[in-house]
Amino acid sequence: MDSQGSVEDIAVSLRAIIPLNGNNFHAWKKDVQEVLMILDLYYALREDKPVAPIMCDSFEYAHKFDNYTVDIEKWEKFNRIAKRIIK
Repeated sequence: MDSQGSVEDIAVSLRAIIPLNGNNFHAWKKDVQEVLMILDLYYALREDKPVAPIMCDSFEYAHKFDNYTVDIEKWEKFNRIAKRIIK
């Protein structure tokens, strides 16, 4: 799929979300979750925010911190995008 098709697919998916009006929370939530899953953005809702490892003097800490850095960047990116869609 080319980038233009992807942008159009995203726009169609976002327009499919019914606006939240106070009486339709369950339907709205279902629509939002489906769109986030289709766009592969459900990660931040499905996974807890990564927690930094406890500092110690070891190779294991360095490895854990490297993994944490990658995980927190991914989680924050998906969380930021998901929050924009939900708003």
